[in-house]
Amino acid sequence: QRSGLQRYTKGDVSLDDEQTSATRLLVLVMACIAIEPHACSLQGSDGRSANLEEARGRVGYLARRKVPACVIKPNTTTGIRACLLAASLKMVGNGKVTVIGGGHSENAFADDTIAINMGLWNKVKAYPNRRLVTVGGGATSGEVSKACEKYGFVASLGDRPGVGAGLVLQGGLNHFMRNFGLAIDNIVKVVYVSPLCEVVEASSDEDLFVFRGAGSNFGVVLEITLRIHRFERVITQDVIYDLPAPSHLEVITKYSAAGKSLPDTASLDGFLFWSGTDQLSFATTQFCLLGTNEVGTTMIKLPVQAMRPLDEPFTTDTPTIKNYT
Repeated sequence: QRSGLQRYTKGDVSLDDEQTSATRLLVLVMACIAIEPHACSLQGSDGRSANLEEARGRVGYLARRKVPACVIKPNTTTGIRACLLAASLKMVGNGKVTVIGGGHSENAFADDTIAINMGLWNKVKAYPNRRLVTVGGGATSGEVSKACEKYGFVASLGDRPGVGAGLVLQGGLNHFMRNFGLAIDNIVKVVYVSPLCEVVEASSDEDLFVFRGAGSNFGVVLEITLRIHRFERVITQDVIYDLPAPSHLEVITKYSAAGKSLPDTASLDGFLFWSGTDQLSFATTQFCLLGTNEVGTTMIKLPVQAMRPLDEPFTTDTPTIKNYT
């Protein structure tokens, strides 16, 4: 019987004669019931390697430099609780757990830990009549945006479609924050598995306090409910131009002043980068929310750039280079 249980944990949990406590067997039984089905059939080092390689494809470069003890991809809350119990008993690794949401954070992996891949928890459901969207702990910003856009709504999230729940739980700077606030300002409810393996629902301001900036530290998030906002259209404008050395400080000063003068419905990003071995360049991206043609013609004009006509599409393949004079 114990050998059968080991099969369902993919061999990651050793079953020595000393490990016969009721609690440890409970962990194995829970894992047997709950670990995602196709992962259950993976046995030995080959199975562990396949799970690890799948997760490596989901995380960023800094995370890929680390080697977790194992990667689990649960499809039920019971499976997640099994991972937390196994970690607390130090049955696998060093007793710590990491969570892979979108995978952008270097903390998605850590050496000798249990990594929980939330890839199966990516369900997103928009409720336009209630102006809410429920977001699974493994869903990405791009998936949330697609679910909301078809109803004419937008969620106040980041500018990268592959970013996951970590962005929402740790602040959530975004292009709409002047009008709609940070991502954390729009959190209505969080359902999570606590370190004590309890499924908890947080909905009051007091209970949500920790999830509005430090939410990655208090449990495995299963679902987040966010406010969504009506919008008509978004106008964007991109400009890239060379930046001669004498103008560096002047351009940044003027850029900062222009950004501060924007209305709440607009935002302005600026990027300094090397476009050659000795050529520093500056790029700006402006977003105007709820824009019309009339609003678009009054978009902020930096003193250092000639604005692109609104009917001229911008493509990154053929950027327009503006020389600063």
